[in-house]
Amino acid sequence: MKARTPYLYAETCSILILTSLTNIFLFMFPSSTGDKSKERDEFFGISGIVKNKEYFKDLGVGTYRHGFPMGISEDVAVHGKRIHDVSLEQTIRNGATPVVVIHAVKVKDEEHVRELTEKVVKYYTTGEGARKIGGKIKYWQIGNEENGGWFTSCSPEEYFHRLRVYASGIKKACPDCVVIMGGLLDGVPGERSLESYLKRFLELGGGEYVDSFDFHFYGTVKPVGGGQHYLSGLSILP
Repeated sequence: MKARTPYLYAETCSILILTSLTNIFLFMFPSSTGDKSKERDEFFGISGIVKNKEYFKDLGVGTYRHGFPMGISEDVAVHGKRIHDVSLEQTIRNGATPVVVIHAVKVKDEEHVRELTEKVVKYYTTGEGARKIGGKIKYWQIGNEENGGWFTSCSPEEYFHRLRVYASGIKKACPDCVVIMGGLLDGVPGERSLESYLKRFLELGGGEYVDSFDFHFYGTVKPVGGGQHYLSGLSILP
């Protein structure tokens, strides 16, 4: 197995933590509305999709993961897509590093999907897309909460198969880009629990294809009942 720098990328409701052996970076999710005058202390703290990305400069946000997944298609590879381009450009312009989440659907033709992924990544790293948004996209996440009920929900075996294809396309187009495993949701029971899912994924060899792991510890600022505090994810840090 190829040796890699161990990264940890954890989502704790309103804070993201990306760690390596020597560095810890704290990233905050911005608020869900573009009108600063209407902001409030929500149940999940400061979270959601933000329209007014001036918050990034106000809060010193280090990175932002756009809430809409990017589909891999020939059209996106050639022209990009406005919903992504606007968000990516505004994110970069306001001093934050964007993370793209790939809509990692089931792979029917491995070579075709790999080639399309390579084209899309080239578009946003060295092509016209990078010029339009004002910078290179370095961080690519494959799917989201695949052990839960979101759009990429599947078994660890199926997720490994999908990730292997998308990741190889990313690395072929951009060897220094960072591939992030889709966020694993905490609190899922049974065989799809965070620990069980991750263990099986690694047994299959998934660690060879990712540079960073993403864990979602969703808690609240003021827990009620048996809920977690949103900082509970800090306990997994070395």
